[in-house]
Amino acid sequence: MIEQERLYLNDKLIELATETSQFSRTLQVNDLVSLDNRQTNFTKNIKIPKTPKNVLTMDFLGVVGNNSNLPYQKNNIKYFIGNEAIIYNGWGVITETNAFYNLTVYDGNLDLYKSIENKTLADLSLTAITHTKTLATVVNSFTANLPYKYILADYNGKAIYNTVSGGTTASTINIDYLVPSVKVSYLWDNIFSQYGFTYEGSIFSNIDFTNLYLTYPKSIPADLGKTQIYDYSTSGLTANSGLTVTAGTFTATEQITIDFTIFDSLTYVAEQPNFYYLIVPTKNGVGIDSGIITLNSGDVLAATVITFGEGYISGGSYGIDKIYKYNSANIEFGENLSGFIIKDFINEILQRFGLSIFKDKYTNNYKFKTLAEITNDSASIDWTSKFQSVDSEKYIYGSYAQKNILKYKYNDENANYNDGAILVNNKNIDDTKTIIQSKIYSPEANTSNIFGFNTNVYKIWNKEVKDTGVVTYKDLENRFHFIRSYDKNLSTGTTIGSEILLTNQNISVAPAETFSRLSFQEIVANYYPDISKLLNKSKIIIANINLKYTDISDFDFTKLYFIKQLGGYYLVNKILNFQIGYTTKVEMIRVNK
Repeated sequence: MIEQERLYLNDKLIELATETSQFSRTLQVNDLVSLDNRQTNFTKNIKIPKTPKNVLTMDFLGVVGNNSNLPYQKNNIKYFIGNEAIIYNGWGVITETNAFYNLTVYDGNLDLYKSIENKTLADLSLTAITHTKTLATVVNSFTANLPYKYILADYNGKAIYNTVSGGTTASTINIDYLVPSVKVSYLWDNIFSQYGFTYEGSIFSNIDFTNLYLTYPKSIPADLGKTQIYDYSTSGLTANSGLTVTAGTFTATEQITIDFTIFDSLTYVAEQPNFYYLIVPTKNGVGIDSGIITLNSGDVLAATVITFGEGYISGGSYGIDKIYKYNSANIEFGENLSGFIIKDFINEILQRFGLSIFKDKYTNNYKFKTLAEITNDSASIDWTSKFQSVDSEKYIYGSYAQKNILKYKYNDENANYNDGAILVNNKNIDDTKTIIQSKIYSPEANTSNIFGFNTNVYKIWNKEVKDTGVVTYKDLENRFHFIRSYDKNLSTGTTIGSEILLTNQNISVAPAETFSRLSFQEIVANYYPDISKLLNKSKIIIANINLKYTDISDFDFTKLYFIKQLGGYYLVNKILNFQIGYTTKVEMIRVNK
């Protein structure tokens, strides 16, 4: 029987023990119904004899003076029984050398979790969502198919400011206190593509996933400041200023907001006492006041002289003296997503949709299934002929309590209004337990009507009212929120603009926030109803099952297993220490259909 087994370490054949095989294959999904840890893994402990060939293969590991790097690196493992690949692409860890080389082999989801180990969302390539925040980019995000969107919500900043047009004062939506949100699907795609994996699952076409956004975790400074880009005395524009200049006339090459001054060193001859002149700045030939203006691409800024009375200009010069450009906010998600660990982000998605991961043996493709998809799958596998006996039967699953809480983070640490709970009808277990502590902040308890319609409040800023009555806004960092959007028809004449950049425009439709189906109680109702089939009147059986290596080779944890002698369907949680020629103990959870 030992001749059937072949083990390769870094594509080199290992000599196995000549006595009964030391292989004891354990397959497990880390508790399909354990919500705080959804990582799956497969393990195998092997004792490798220290034959001359194996010592050479191990780079003389265990020999005095050796410099073998094998215990410190990723070692590729393949393990065959006959022509069946039991492990095709495993991760071998040499844990100890004594009379044997002690090898532990992991496969399954380990590659994914190892690849993202200690990585944050800031480690992703996020150039597609890096942008300069202007009114044009904000409004464009409303309708363009971009990975980010500026969603109308009360972020606890100065959401509205007043503009005056034609003597009429209007309330204007203030983009200075809107933050962008990035599509969760974009981040998810980015994680898998960047680390060389693919994925599949029906959940990824569900609107609950496709219309899910993560808010920008950092406020954008209300006072962006300004930079001098032109000085007449030096007769030059700074590079990339957004302007070109010819003979004192300036043309904008992009939308910019500037502050400018005029200089005047003219001399004149007055033929009558009432002679005077004015230097008038113009925008596209129309007179304007000196100061702060917004230029669109192609707009022309210049200065001209107008004289009054009888006389003439006799000499000197005049024109634009100094120009200052108001700085735009550069939105670089990467830097400000460093507070979110990728593993935590993946777990947030798994937990919110009740997902488990199953890796393809031969490729880097990962299949995601909801608990409902698994427990309601009609294509069960009949193990009636393989069943031998029952070793034990337990009635309490894991460490669940009667009330199992799924909890958000809150600015008020005593709040719980968006939490949820999974209830277990068993009076013999603990009263309560928090099984999920999300990294995501809940919106505030009270809603806002700042835009003329109800919106949740997602605190990115903290309002502070001074003794003088002046309101200031202090930014709160690392406030991650999940948010959805819907198209909101706005009142006629609604304007949106930037109080800082002095630009605005009319809009009729904009994406508005919604927290629909995001409270944990809604998540429990929508994605965890089938957990009651496992936790209420739970029965966990350790059964002796006659498994062959062909059963192990392509074992499917996504299926239910029917055993007539036990009168029902079971979810396999763990296969314990499989060895060729021996009956195998299997941990199974009864599914109450």
